[in-house]
This record gives sequence, C-alpha cells and structure tokens, in this order.
Amino acid sequence: MLLATMALPSSVHALPLDVELDGRELRLHPSAIETDRGLLLLDVGLPDTVGQLEARLNETGFGFDDVATVLITHQDGDHAGGLASVVDRSGAPVVAHERAGPVVNGREDPRGPNDGERYPPARVNLEFGGEATFHTPVALHT
Repeated sequence: MLLATMALPSSVHALPLDVELDGRELRLHPSAIETDRGLLLLDVGLPDTVGQLEARLNETGFGFDDVATVLITHQDGDHAGGLASVVDRSGAPVVAHERAGPVVNGREDPRGPNDGERYPPARVNLEFGGEATFHTPVALHT
C-alpha cells in the first residue's frame, strides 16, 4: 500500500484502525490533516472503531475537540459508520459528496456489497457535486 511506504508530511496523520470484518483482519485508513482552522478528518471507520480513532488522534497530540471538519470520502460503513458518534463528540460539520450524503444521513438505504446494513445516520452539513477544493498543506484526491 502506498500510504505505508511513503513518508507523510508532518501535518498529515495516518490513523490506522484494526478490525475483524466477515472473519478477516482488516486495517482501515482514516487520516487527519492539520489546517489553520483545526483538523480535517478524512473518514471515521466503523461504529465500533470510534474508540480506536480517538486513541490514534490522542497519539498524534489531538482529540475530537480539535476536529474542525469531517470529510467522508464515500458512504460505505468502513468510512462513515462511526460518524454519528464522532459528530456527537466533536461537534464538527460534515462534508460529503451529493451521492454519499443521502446514505450517510439516512435519507437513502446503503447500497453495494452490504446492502441493507445500516450504520447510525449522521447529519451532513454540506453536500457537494463535481469537484471541490479544500485548502490544506497537502494535495488530496478522493
């Protein structure tokens, strides 16, 4: 995996989460980017990994109070499943693509390989279409 082999800038923090899913050991890869306004948290993992996420943030010297914005890259549970808990604990606004937002906030049912498995819905403050730019010290493509 590219993330594991390249050095990250000091303002980017990998927040690996280890889970067992369908009998397989997996590693999820949320991350956080330091910005002038606080942390931009990219994805949050599953509902039962929020404690691990908090521990990883603490290891980098941050906590949920430092999260300024959460960006959900897409609606799958391993990316957005723990969002409701993270939002409750951080109060941070949530940004998602217009196709992900309705699933994340519960207006639509999940789709894909785990159709029907519903993680707790969470508010989405901004849904964007097409391309969007977030001014951070590093370039991202999701």
